This record gives sequence, structure tokens and C-alpha cells, in this order.
Amino acid sequence: LTGSCHDSGNFICLKCTNFDLEHLLIAFPNDRDVNLIPSEPGTVSMLGMTVKELEESDESGPAVRGGVVVSSVEPGSPAFEGGVRAGDILTRFGRVAISRLSDLEKASDGLESGDSVSVRLIRQGAPQFIGIKVPEND
Repeated sequence: LTGSCHDSGNFICLKCTNFDLEHLLIAFPNDRDVNLIPSEPGTVSMLGMTVKELEESDESGPAVRGGVVVSSVEPGSPAFEGGVRAGDILTRFGRVAISRLSDLEKASDGLESGDSVSVRLIRQGAPQFIGIKVPEND
């Protein structure tokens, strides 16, 4: 297991690599204790949601082409407050189209405290647009 930690002054970003799999964990804010739960292999955890690659059995209708599926959302987290729910399929994060986990990781690079990001998702076959706010550093 190798890893790196970056403290931007606004949030802590931990990136760990284990057996050719990358796991990205982001904790907000950095001025209080935060309970970090590591991502499972093949998942990415950020903003209180854990996502994984979309499988054919996850697709919810003909409108879905690519994306990542939300496997869990922590109550009270930025993702939860923004309206993300388990089972949602994320297809756009900010200005970036999401087809794979790596797209989401790239799209989340550069998020800073106080930023708002628009998200396109598919819920039960219907597209929706929501906003997620990155918490302010007190």
C-alpha cells in the first residue's frame, strides 16, 4: 500500500494505491476530526458518496450510456444534501462527461472549499440535474 496526503488548507485529499487499483478519499474540512472509511477496491468515495463502475445489470433504461453508479450515500453529507441517492447513475460531474471512475476522479480534481458542482444523474430511467456544494472551511 502506497499513498500520499495533500492538505490544501481547505480540505484533506488522500490518494492511496494498492495492487494497481487507485482509491481516492476526500475529507472536509481539515480543522476537525473526520472519520475516514477507505474505499473498497473498484470504488471511489467522495463528498459522502461511494460510486463504482456501471454494470449492465445497473442500467436503468435505454437513456443510460456510460456513467458510474452510486452504491451508498452518507446521510448529512454534501452528496446527500445535494440530492444524490444510492442507485443513481452519475453521467456528468461539472463540465466532464462521466463514463468510468477515472473520469469522475479527473472531474473532481481541483474542487475547493465552497465550490458548487453541477451533476447530471439518471434516477429510475429519468435524467435529473442537481448541485453539490463542497463544504466551507470554518
